[in-house]
Amino acid sequence: MSSFTVTAASIESSSPRSDSSFDFSFGVVGDTQYHDGEDGAQWGDPSRVRRYRASLVKFQDAVQCFRDRCVQSAYAPLPICVLLGDTIDGKCKQNGTSNSAFQAILDVLLRCNNGGPQWHFLVGNHDLYNFSRSELYAKPQFVPVQQRARCSPDKLYYWCVEDRADPVSCVLCPVSCVQCPVFHTLTPFPLSFARSTSPHPDYHFVFLDPFEVSALGGVSSEAVASAEQTLLRKNPNIRTSGANWLLGLSEDDQRFVPYNGACSATQLAWLSQTLQDSLRQNQKVFVFCHCPLYAPCCRPSALCWNSEEVLQVLHSTGNVVGCLYGHDHDGGYACDAQGVHHILPPAGTCMCMFTCMVYVYVL
Repeated sequence: MSSFTVTAASIESSSPRSDSSFDFSFGVVGDTQYHDGEDGAQWGDPSRVRRYRASLVKFQDAVQCFRDRCVQSAYAPLPICVLLGDTIDGKCKQNGTSNSAFQAILDVLLRCNNGGPQWHFLVGNHDLYNFSRSELYAKPQFVPVQQRARCSPDKLYYWCVEDRADPVSCVLCPVSCVQCPVFHTLTPFPLSFARSTSPHPDYHFVFLDPFEVSALGGVSSEAVASAEQTLLRKNPNIRTSGANWLLGLSEDDQRFVPYNGACSATQLAWLSQTLQDSLRQNQKVFVFCHCPLYAPCCRPSALCWNSEEVLQVLHSTGNVVGCLYGHDHDGGYACDAQGVHHILPPAGTCMCMFTCMVYVYVL
């Protein structure tokens, strides 16, 4: 079956559903953006408060709750949790505390996740403010050790055989990703964070990298230059220091701001092949991406630059059932015409007085 239930849980106000009838479940947490500093104003809206120090405490609450649920047999299995990007805030870079702030997040997992689910981190714009791509690539929360060990980032095309029935050695793919006859899990670029895994035999999880083409962390100098040209063409406000980036822009063009980016054409080809591979194995797919891909679920300035192209690929095989995003702290939800659910949990860890996370129960 392809149906699933989404439950938002606040630590203070509710408890997770006790129901072992689901095939499995997984957890997600919105942007943490931890910074060891006083509360600050939301960018673009000084009336809204970011609770930097409190976010670490609320992340700990979420980790403990997911861990407790994972080890209790009364609940559906919970093998995996995803932090939807922006692990720490860009202020850490300004203050020289990037490493210690990120370590504080890891210390929470070390203390509170013993025997709990495997955690995966999406790359967000604030992560790229703090670290280079190569530095993030070396962190197992963004790229699992198994993948790094098998596939060196200097290979342009390679495949990994994680979760496949016929394991082979990781080798350089001799043909393009859309032609590869023995495709397993292809990573589209060196230092790309696009990858996939199967936490359940009937389901495949795809993690996208919406910053491959971006001014703040593109995968190559060419990708950065292309992004900068796109910004100058689409958004004249960025030419003026201190200007309101959104001033005078149409809703459609508000996405073209420096804290967003695009999935490369190579990543889209990889995504198409990954979905086809999952379809051949009768797997349903959940997609995770820091930048939202469907305009009705978020504010216009949060969208991935080429979200329509990505959606076209996601709709091509008919086996994508849900997409989960970070970036827009208000949260949102919409179901598109193809029946794909687009879920954007509120960034309760950095914006709210309570801990907010989401359980997804899958039949």
